[in-house]
Amino acid sequence: VSRRGQVLARVAVGRETYAEDAPAVTVDTRYDLASLTKVCATLPAMALLMERGVLHLEDKLSKWVPEFIGEGKEAVTLRHVMVHSSGLPAHRPFYRDLEGKAAVVAAAAGTDLEYLPGEKYLYSDLGLILLMAVVEKASGMTLDRLLATDVYPRLGVEAQFALGNEAL
Repeated sequence: VSRRGQVLARVAVGRETYAEDAPAVTVDTRYDLASLTKVCATLPAMALLMERGVLHLEDKLSKWVPEFIGEGKEAVTLRHVMVHSSGLPAHRPFYRDLEGKAAVVAAAAGTDLEYLPGEKYLYSDLGLILLMAVVEKASGMTLDRLLATDVYPRLGVEAQFALGNEAL
Protein backbone atom coordinates (compact mmCIF):
# COMPACT_ATOMS: atom_id res chain seq x y z
CA VAL A 1 0.00 0.00 0.00
CA SER A 2 1.38 3.40 -0.90
CA ARG A 3 0.17 6.95 -0.66
CA ARG A 4 1.73 9.93 -2.40
CA GLY A 5 4.74 7.86 -3.36
CA GLN A 6 5.42 6.64 0.18
CA VAL A 7 5.14 2.91 0.93
CA LEU A 8 2.93 2.48 3.98
CA ALA A 9 2.76 -1.31 4.12
CA ARG A 10 4.15 -4.37 2.30
CA VAL A 11 2.09 -7.45 3.08
CA ALA A 12 1.78 -10.79 1.31
CA VAL A 13 -1.07 -13.15 2.15
CA GLY A 14 -2.02 -16.50 0.67
CA ARG A 15 -0.49 -19.24 -1.42
CA GLU A 16 0.57 -19.50 -5.04
CA THR A 17 -2.32 -21.88 -5.80
CA TYR A 18 -5.35 -23.21 -3.95
CA ALA A 19 -3.51 -26.42 -2.98
CA GLU A 20 -2.88 -26.72 0.75
CA ASP A 21 0.79 -27.51 0.23
CA ALA A 22 1.39 -24.69 -2.29
CA PRO A 23 4.21 -22.27 -1.49
CA ALA A 24 3.22 -19.14 0.39
CA VAL A 25 3.36 -15.90 -1.57
CA THR A 26 5.88 -13.22 -0.67
CA VAL A 27 6.03 -9.53 -1.44
CA ASP A 28 8.26 -10.51 -4.40
CA THR A 29 5.82 -13.04 -5.92
CA ARG A 30 5.05 -12.17 -9.54
CA TYR A 31 1.48 -12.36 -10.79
CA ASP A 32 -0.15 -12.59 -14.18
CA LEU A 33 -2.30 -9.47 -14.18
CA ALA A 34 -4.02 -10.11 -17.51
CA SER A 35 -7.48 -9.94 -15.98
CA LEU A 36 -6.66 -6.57 -14.40
CA THR A 37 -5.18 -5.33 -17.66
CA LYS A 38 -8.49 -5.93 -19.34
CA VAL A 39 -10.41 -3.59 -17.06
CA CYS A 40 -7.59 -1.18 -16.23
CA ALA A 41 -6.29 -0.77 -19.79
CA THR A 42 -8.56 -2.04 -22.56
CA LEU A 43 -11.81 -0.73 -21.08
CA PRO A 44 -10.64 2.86 -20.44
CA ALA A 45 -8.98 2.95 -23.87
CA MET A 46 -12.24 1.84 -25.49
CA ALA A 47 -14.17 4.42 -23.44
CA LEU A 48 -11.85 7.22 -24.55
CA LEU A 49 -12.20 6.29 -28.22
CA MET A 50 -15.97 6.09 -27.83
CA GLU A 51 -16.03 9.49 -26.13
CA ARG A 52 -14.08 10.86 -29.10
CA GLY A 53 -16.62 9.32 -31.49
CA VAL A 54 -14.04 7.05 -33.13
CA LEU A 55 -15.62 3.81 -31.89
CA HIS A 56 -19.27 2.90 -31.38
CA LEU A 57 -20.71 -0.06 -29.50
CA GLU A 58 -22.63 -1.18 -32.59
CA ASP A 59 -19.56 -1.14 -34.86
CA LYS A 60 -18.97 -4.55 -36.36
CA LEU A 61 -15.76 -6.09 -35.05
CA SER A 62 -14.82 -6.88 -38.66
CA LYS A 63 -14.80 -3.12 -39.42
CA TRP A 64 -11.72 -2.82 -37.21
CA VAL A 65 -10.31 -6.34 -37.58
CA PRO A 66 -10.98 -7.22 -41.26
CA GLU A 67 -9.51 -10.71 -40.86
CA PHE A 68 -12.35 -11.52 -38.43
CA ILE A 69 -14.40 -13.41 -41.02
CA GLY A 70 -16.29 -16.67 -40.98
CA GLU A 71 -19.66 -18.14 -40.19
CA GLY A 72 -21.66 -15.78 -37.96
CA LYS A 73 -18.80 -13.36 -37.44
CA GLU A 74 -20.36 -10.63 -39.60
CA ALA A 75 -22.92 -10.05 -36.81
CA VAL A 76 -20.40 -9.59 -33.98
CA THR A 77 -20.33 -6.02 -32.66
CA LEU A 78 -17.98 -4.32 -30.24
CA ARG A 79 -20.82 -4.49 -27.70
CA HIS A 80 -20.94 -8.29 -28.06
CA VAL A 81 -17.21 -8.51 -27.44
CA MET A 82 -17.26 -6.12 -24.49
CA VAL A 83 -20.08 -7.99 -22.71
CA HIS A 84 -18.68 -11.44 -23.59
CA SER A 85 -21.56 -12.51 -25.82
CA SER A 86 -19.59 -12.59 -29.09
CA GLY A 87 -19.63 -16.35 -29.53
CA LEU A 88 -15.87 -16.63 -29.15
CA PRO A 89 -14.50 -19.43 -26.97
CA ALA A 90 -13.22 -18.61 -23.50
CA HIS A 91 -9.56 -19.36 -24.14
CA ARG A 92 -7.05 -20.79 -26.54
CA PRO A 93 -3.44 -21.53 -25.47
CA PHE A 94 -1.85 -19.36 -28.18
CA TYR A 95 1.19 -18.82 -25.95
CA ARG A 96 2.26 -22.43 -26.57
CA ASP A 97 2.81 -22.14 -30.31
CA LEU A 98 2.67 -18.49 -31.33
CA GLU A 99 5.07 -15.63 -30.92
CA GLY A 100 4.32 -11.93 -31.20
CA LYS A 101 1.25 -9.76 -31.10
CA ALA A 102 0.39 -10.02 -34.82
CA ALA A 103 0.37 -13.83 -34.73
CA VAL A 104 -1.84 -13.93 -31.64
CA VAL A 105 -4.32 -11.39 -33.06
CA ALA A 106 -4.48 -13.31 -36.36
CA ALA A 107 -5.12 -16.57 -34.51
CA ALA A 108 -7.83 -14.99 -32.35
CA ALA A 109 -9.46 -13.47 -35.44
CA GLY A 110 -9.37 -16.83 -37.20
CA THR A 111 -10.99 -18.74 -34.35
CA ASP A 112 -14.48 -20.07 -35.10
CA LEU A 113 -17.44 -18.94 -33.02
CA GLU A 114 -18.85 -21.51 -30.61
CA TYR A 115 -22.35 -19.99 -30.52
CA LEU A 116 -24.29 -17.19 -32.21
CA PRO A 117 -23.51 -13.63 -31.08
CA GLY A 118 -25.84 -12.53 -28.29
CA GLU A 119 -27.02 -16.10 -27.63
CA LYS A 120 -25.23 -16.48 -24.29
CA TYR A 121 -22.47 -14.99 -22.15
CA LEU A 122 -19.04 -16.59 -21.94
CA TYR A 123 -15.98 -14.76 -20.66
CA SER A 124 -13.50 -14.73 -23.54
CA ASP A 125 -9.81 -13.88 -23.49
CA LEU A 126 -9.92 -13.92 -27.30
CA GLY A 127 -12.38 -11.04 -27.34
CA LEU A 128 -10.04 -8.89 -25.28
CA ILE A 129 -7.13 -9.71 -27.59
CA LEU A 130 -9.28 -8.50 -30.49
CA LEU A 131 -10.37 -5.37 -28.60
CA MET A 132 -6.69 -4.50 -28.18
CA ALA A 133 -6.36 -4.71 -31.97
CA VAL A 134 -9.44 -2.50 -32.35
CA VAL A 135 -7.99 0.13 -29.99
CA GLU A 136 -4.68 0.12 -31.83
CA LYS A 137 -6.24 0.43 -35.27
CA ALA A 138 -8.75 3.09 -34.20
CA SER A 139 -6.16 5.19 -32.35
CA GLY A 140 -3.16 4.63 -34.61
CA MET A 141 -1.09 3.84 -31.50
CA THR A 142 -0.12 0.76 -29.55
CA LEU A 143 -2.31 0.20 -26.52
CA ASP A 144 0.52 0.98 -24.10
CA ARG A 145 1.31 4.28 -25.85
CA LEU A 146 -2.36 5.34 -25.93
CA LEU A 147 -2.66 4.57 -22.23
CA ALA A 148 0.55 6.42 -21.34
CA THR A 149 -0.20 9.52 -23.41
CA ASP A 150 -3.98 9.92 -23.53
CA VAL A 151 -5.77 7.71 -21.01
CA TYR A 152 -3.90 7.51 -17.72
CA PRO A 153 -2.87 11.18 -17.54
CA ARG A 154 -6.57 12.14 -17.77
CA LEU A 155 -7.26 9.83 -14.83
CA GLY A 156 -4.34 11.15 -12.78
CA VAL A 157 -2.65 7.75 -12.95
CA GLU A 158 1.11 7.43 -13.19
CA ALA A 159 2.18 4.30 -15.01
CA GLN A 160 5.43 2.97 -16.36
CA PHE A 161 5.48 1.06 -19.63
CA ALA A 162 7.98 -0.60 -21.87
CA LEU A 163 6.61 1.36 -24.84
CA GLY A 164 6.67 -0.41 -28.15
CA ASN A 165 6.93 -3.86 -26.60
CA GLU A 166 5.62 -6.45 -29.05
CA ALA A 167 4.97 -9.07 -26.41
CA LEU A 168 1.48 -9.74 -25.16
